[in-house]
Amino acid sequence: MKKAFISYRRQDTEGYAHSLYDRLRMNFNNRQIFMDVDDIKPGEDFVKILQDNLKDCAVLIVVIGKQWLDIKNSRGQRRLDNSADFVRIEVATALERGIPVIPVLVNGATMPVSEALPDNLKALSQRHAVVLTGVSYEHGIEQLVSSIERYFGTKRRSRQTAHVPWYKGGFFKFIWISLLSSFFGILTLAAISVLIEEEESAQDRPSPQQPTQAIPDTDRNPQPTVAEKIQQLQSAPPTSIETDDDDIFQLAKVMDPPSNIRLEPNGDIICQATSSSVITIIRIPEIASNGGKWYGTNFCGEDYFGFIHESQIRLRK
Repeated sequence: MKKAFISYRRQDTEGYAHSLYDRLRMNFNNRQIFMDVDDIKPGEDFVKILQDNLKDCAVLIVVIGKQWLDIKNSRGQRRLDNSADFVRIEVATALERGIPVIPVLVNGATMPVSEALPDNLKALSQRHAVVLTGVSYEHGIEQLVSSIERYFGTKRRSRQTAHVPWYKGGFFKFIWISLLSSFFGILTLAAISVLIEEEESAQDRPSPQQPTQAIPDTDRNPQPTVAEKIQQLQSAPPTSIETDDDDIFQLAKVMDPPSNIRLEPNGDIICQATSSSVITIIRIPEIASNGGKWYGTNFCGEDYFGFIHESQIRLRK
């Protein structure tokens, strides 16, 4: 089975290498993508495993970051200068065997120049690189996967389509939506019907009766009423006048408009004097309320005889 071998330095590009490893395993058989951390079991000979996998390697992927070239060991020596350095062994072996080598540049790294590489790695500087950056990351992955397909001689595996239950299919989804729409439509129509019925019932109910205004009953007293006597005074009644029943009519000025004319003392309001009008009044001795005096008047109209309190008028002398 042909394999792709991922070479990297932990201190430089471990995170990028793991991400690349996962993306490639999504496109190819898991056993075709090799990376030391997940593929070497504890206790196994690390060097032997690397050599064995390089034998079956169809392509070597070298993940290069900004520190890949210059990382030093604990003695301050550049690791690439050590002939026993694992990364150097991996890349040199692939170059010697004619295995395709694809540099993958990450984190803003650039290709190392030939002069900066050991003799057995100088050919690496001549390999075309794939750049993985934030802007072109997906484009770079696609380039890499397409190249691996050519070296493997097989196509990437197709993404498995998740099984969709029959009741979640497009046709049944349309049925569910239609049923729900009908259900809520019925509820809406029912609510509207209830509102219409309530409105019609409210219109059918008799409206509350308005308080009737007093209309003089002339049948009970064949003699002229007080209102009729006031009406007979016409537009310019005298300051006072003697009547047949000894009632005295007077003129008064409304002092603090608007002043209420009531159906009876302290009763319902039948109209208001909204200006400082001069009105005709009559004193009714039998009527008193709260220690005050009330005067009768036909100010509200010829058919309405009402009462106004003395606090709201001033008698004219």
